[in-house]
Amino acid sequence: MRLSTITGERLISANTFEINYGGSEANVAASLASFGLHSRLVTKVPENEVGLAAISTFRKYGVDTSCIITGNGRLGVYFLETGTSIRASKVVYDRKDSLISKVSCDEFDYDKIFEDADALFISGITAAISENGRNYVKRIVSEAKKRNVRVYADINYRSKLWSVKEAAKVMPEIIKDADVLFASAWDLINILGIKDEADVKALYFNAAKTYGADYIITSERGNMSASHNTYAVKVYKAAENEFYSSKEYDIDHITDRVGGGDAMAAGIIYSLQKDYADAQAAAEFAAAASAIKHTIKGDFNTATVSEVSELVTSCGGGNIKR
Repeated sequence: MRLSTITGERLISANTFEINYGGSEANVAASLASFGLHSRLVTKVPENEVGLAAISTFRKYGVDTSCIITGNGRLGVYFLETGTSIRASKVVYDRKDSLISKVSCDEFDYDKIFEDADALFISGITAAISENGRNYVKRIVSEAKKRNVRVYADINYRSKLWSVKEAAKVMPEIIKDADVLFASAWDLINILGIKDEADVKALYFNAAKTYGADYIITSERGNMSASHNTYAVKVYKAAENEFYSSKEYDIDHITDRVGGGDAMAAGIIYSLQKDYADAQAAAEFAAAASAIKHTIKGDFNTATVSEVSELVTSCGGGNIKR
């Protein structure tokens, strides 16, 4: 559960918060549902009104919640001080002892989870919150590979959840079976232990060879201010040792930046599940999806395929759709 200050207000002086339910994997699931794909969210939430509110949120947007389990405990929370102009956003986590941080791998029915599934998305954030979280992510990846399910893995390093040293011990083992990897050059060097190279293509080539990934995805963000960014996506295709870059979007009035990377990941998954060969189309669709998400309040992208595709082929704009 995200508790956000109203834009312009600081945490220290806030009297009210806006509530949003989300999380990296959940945001991707919701976005894929908006694109018309059958997406299934796997997690554990409290067996109370807060847990029901979280489940209802994702069910409302078409996510399959049949594999969400419940129990006695708490939902993880984080507080967001929404930045604006020259003042950056700030996050305070309150995730210790949440249900998902104490989850047991044996609580889930993996046959049910992977019924008719052909893709799994996992994030390093779940691994960062606890030892149980790490074991759970490792288990679900191994269950996916047993069933020949394509694995999409996002490093998603969060310095307020764990150190670089801790992440570097855990993430290589988790992502070794990933078919598609979301990672920046910094991630490859500092988290995955790839030797720094003067040539960026050589760095990505070595990473793909070391971990066996077909694609490595990264975003390029320019920060003019908290409310004005540029955004583009680069897709490295291992089979061709080549980068495919999207056009750059100038987002000059950001409504909500949270979930921008998850919207991008969903765009990649949607595109590659449709056509695993067209890296350029995947880069363009993913960048447009993320750009649109920056204009939408909340953690996840509710844009449709037609809306994203229209942005890909146009220059954007604010005309009313009549």
